[in-house]
Amino acid sequence: MELFDKLFNPKRKDTFPPKPKWKPNLPTDIDLIYEKTRYYTCDKLQFAIFQNGTVTIFPERVDDVGCGAISFLEKIYNFHADFKPMTMGDGNYLIGYSQPAFSTPQPKKCSLERL
Repeated sequence: MELFDKLFNPKRKDTFPPKPKWKPNLPTDIDLIYEKTRYYTCDKLQFAIFQNGTVTIFPERVDDVGCGAISFLEKIYNFHADFKPMTMGDGNYLIGYSQPAFSTPQPKKCSLERL
């Protein structure tokens, strides 16, 4: 029965990380994230940047940055991620996780008018 197959024999996706059907309409400035990551790590650590802007950092040197980055992302995705937002010295925000990775939300310029 199809219902039992879905419950007891779920199809395993071959790609990681999983990709949602919807696509957020958020601009991601990879060049800016790259520059900020170099600044935040004092240009001393290896790191990888995913398309959505999430950055994984490597406290120790690794040979395969891509494989290591996917491994950290799997740990974040498959376990409860502890979020730790921080305000950086340049005024931007950095969201840390329980694994050595972070995201930097893109600041939006906005103004509020007084009524």
